[in-house]
Amino acid sequence: MGFPTFVQQAMTQASGQGRRQDEQGQSIYDRLASSDPQADVDLKRVLSRVRQSGQDGRSILERGWWQKLLYVNGRQWIYPTARGWADKRMAKWIPRPVTNECKLAIQTIRSITTRSVPSLRIVPNGNKTEDVMTAQLAQDLEPIISEEHKKFVRWFEGDFWSPVLGTQFFHTFWDRDNDRHQQFVQALECPQCREMMQDTGFLADPMAIQRGEIESCPQCGLPASDFIPAEDENGPIGENQRLGGGVTECVSALEILIPSYYQRWDDVSELVRYRWRPKSWYEGRPYEKQLQFSGQAGEALQMFRSLALMTDLTTAVPGSVDGGGANQGCVEAELWVKPCNEYPDGLWCRAATGSHGEAVIIRDEERGIMPGPLPYESTLGTRLWPWSYLPYEEIGGRIWAAGALDG
Repeated sequence: MGFPTFVQQAMTQASGQGRRQDEQGQSIYDRLASSDPQADVDLKRVLSRVRQSGQDGRSILERGWWQKLLYVNGRQWIYPTARGWADKRMAKWIPRPVTNECKLAIQTIRSITTRSVPSLRIVPNGNKTEDVMTAQLAQDLEPIISEEHKKFVRWFEGDFWSPVLGTQFFHTFWDRDNDRHQQFVQALECPQCREMMQDTGFLADPMAIQRGEIESCPQCGLPASDFIPAEDENGPIGENQRLGGGVTECVSALEILIPSYYQRWDDVSELVRYRWRPKSWYEGRPYEKQLQFSGQAGEALQMFRSLALMTDLTTAVPGSVDGGGANQGCVEAELWVKPCNEYPDGLWCRAATGSHGEAVIIRDEERGIMPGPLPYESTLGTRLWPWSYLPYEEIGGRIWAAGALDG
């Protein structure tokens, strides 16, 4: 007996997984790896769609979040305006309450939650010797991994965002800019040039040879495959290169966009994370001149940045940050798409605002920032989704949970 029509259609779609291809039959991953302009256009289209879907109804949520943050930071004499929340104008001689009940409530909740930090207990997946040894090794490494990812610091930070805004996320990734781990990489040199000059010959970075940037010696033409490890009277010649380090970041609701049509976290298959980075962070990077730097960010990120300047005594307009001088920077948008029929290995990229206002797909192979599939996978080849969701008080029908100040 044959399959129903809808089952046959589903099977046909599944058999064509990842066939987001051009006329030459190349997948989007191959096209992105070759810097195909049309592949960048397709990727920007996905990023734009996810961003627009996440902005639907977002202003209402951000208005409520900002009100709670103002209350916790002692800005309780406020009223709503068309441009957001503003301080009430009152005569200087009128006293204002100084007891911040909202802040006290959050501090009480944090003092309770700080006492319990989740721990990890790893058990073997069977009775075999390798299963027991693997579990024991993982258990021994757990304190080291927790220290590297600053687990206790991140949980304490999450104990603020969760009761205040209701929702917070943990994002785990490998940061190539982290100089915690380094490795000595020995350079390769041309042996013919060394013999002729009786000194160090032409030196080359092994990674540059591997990437195909150096195919032969520019002085004598010897193929790069015949290069030998470089040494002198003091020993091997080379330099320490950063390998990066594992990082877990606590991401607030102000830094992430999730399409509004998702009502459960398990159903979320795409999101965008925002970062604001200062101009100095991009110095020396290959795409620095392609970006546009300013002191302004999106409304939500502008709120997030202004928290650094807010105190009980501040008189600055809430949500504002001076956009001049050293505060110049750029907003990065990081796209995450789970594996699906259209993209069997998922989709990932970082984009920033270009010098002409357009979106620029960031490519930095040295730091592992390349558009394409999800960057992490398990030993079984399964692409990983390194996001964790921690709601304070879940409400049916919506992802954004309620906080301690709701109601």
